[in-house]
Amino acid sequence: MEIKKIENGYILTNNIFYSHNEGLDGYINLYQNIAEDFVYGKSDIVKINYPGEYDISDIYIKCIQSNIKLNYYVKNDQNSFCIIQSESVLDKDEFQIADYILISNEIESSIKLKMEKNEIKSKLILLENIV
Repeated sequence: MEIKKIENGYILTNNIFYSHNEGLDGYINLYQNIAEDFVYGKSDIVKINYPGEYDISDIYIKCIQSNIKLNYYVKNDQNSFCIIQSESVLDKDEFQIADYILISNEIESSIKLKMEKNEIKSKLILLENIV
């Protein structure tokens, strides 16, 4: 899986950008935290910052909220991956079958325990280790 760290986030699989609250034109932007309000209508930037299921340019994205944090399951032609901020989402089926699980270092130990318990075979990637 191709991941590139840039100044304010991560470019994933060439067409997805994951960040705290920044958006990049030309990418599907996944935000870490839920937006205060859902905005309807067209925007120049494709952004997902609210729970739901999305199908954008043949990419399936499921977004699940845990407190104000957002967790993602993404499936495209090449692979599937999750971006997890809360270990509770590992109870959801699609989060258990992803090829890759991307997490921050702060939840590494709890995610590893949950993966062992549920016999999840996904490859674990720590975002802070990406250069």
